Order: sequence, then structure tokens, then C-alpha cells
Amino acid sequence: MKNIPFLFFVVTILFCTFLFIATFYWGYKESFIVLNAVRFPALDKVSLWLTEFGNGFYLTIFALVVACNDKKHWKTALSIIVCVIITAVIVQICKQLLFPHWHRPAKLLQDKNIYILLNPVPHHNSFPSGHSISVMSAATILSFTFKRYLFQMSFAVLACLVAYTRIYVGAHFPADVATGSLLGLITSSGIQYHIHKINLSRIQQKPYSAYILYGITCICISIAVWQNL
Repeated sequence: MKNIPFLFFVVTILFCTFLFIATFYWGYKESFIVLNAVRFPALDKVSLWLTEFGNGFYLTIFALVVACNDKKHWKTALSIIVCVIITAVIVQICKQLLFPHWHRPAKLLQDKNIYILLNPVPHHNSFPSGHSISVMSAATILSFTFKRYLFQMSFAVLACLVAYTRIYVGAHFPADVATGSLLGLITSSGIQYHIHKINLSRIQQKPYSAYILYGITCICISIAVWQNL
């Protein structure tokens, strides 16, 4: 129990709870209208930049940098990469098979005064938010690795901000973001638990260990690109 980043989970679960409450109180569509209407024009460009932190491609590159800089963090890098792969598959199953007709705000709220900052404007496959599940997964893994309260709070705030930008830029409904974030927390916690038990010391000593990581990274990047199609 002492290895669980409680502060991180408290902050992120409160964030998900807030979005679920907003959805139940205002409704699935109306909650987006209310939250999307809260604007800070000076932050529009920042939000477009910040929202890309949830892109699986960039998270994979980040994981590769972490592994190359310090081999002690190979498990962290591997966990992030595995999370990107598994969550990408989960998201595509949900979007393409389970909820193919759950469309984006731009399509469902065409007659409403809403703010869409993305170009091109997405119209389909809204549930759940892929960026939210990816960034929350990566932040969870990092919180398990760097357990100081300052790091936990930083990762939690950053992950919640990135997830919230999906509403701000007009990409997803609050329930999409909350569900994606919650799936990210659960999935990454399970992956962290299993990978933590793997002994990577022998693998790291092999001359081909770096090529294994690079190969997994290439697969992950391909899946990340597929997720964003």
C-alpha cells in the first residue's frame, strides 16, 4: 500500500468525479455547452499545444527518451509504451465497435454556440477520449515511479489539464473525458503492477536490449498513429 501514489489518485479521481457530476446534473450534451463556454482567449493557443500531450505518438517518444537517459527507468518506459498500445486498442474497440454512433460535439451541437479550436474539425467517434486515456495512463506510471508529493501533484495537475483541454478545444464531451481518464487510471495501474514484477536486469545486459525497446516503440508509434486516424 505504501507504494501507491495516493495524492495523485485523489486529485485525478476528484477530477473525474467533477466531470461525471456535471454530466449527470446538466446532461451529456448540455454539460459540454456549459464547460466549453468558460473561455480564456489568451489560453486558446496554449490549450491547442497542451492537448497534444495526450497524443500517443509523443508519449512514446517521451518513454524512449526516459529509457535512453537512465536504464534504471526502463520499467517506467516499458510501462508507458505498453499503456499506449493497450489503451489505443481499448479506445478503438470502444469507438469503432461498441459506440460507433457517438459523435463529436461539432456534429451533435451544430445549432449551438460552441467553440471548436481544432482544424480539421472532428465529427465522429467521440466516446471515450483517446487523449485523456493516454495522458492519464502515462501520468499514473510516472506517479508510481516518482512518489514525492510534489511530483504526484504535478503529474496529476498536468494530466487533468490535458484531459480538460479536450473539452476546451471542442473535441469531446465531459463524459468522454471522464471515462477515458478513469480507464487510463485503471489500465495503467494494472500494467504497472505486472511489469513491476518483471526482472529486466538480464534483458538490459544483452547487447540487443536497446533494439527490443526500439522495435516495441515502432509498433507503439504505428498504433498511436492509427488511433489518431
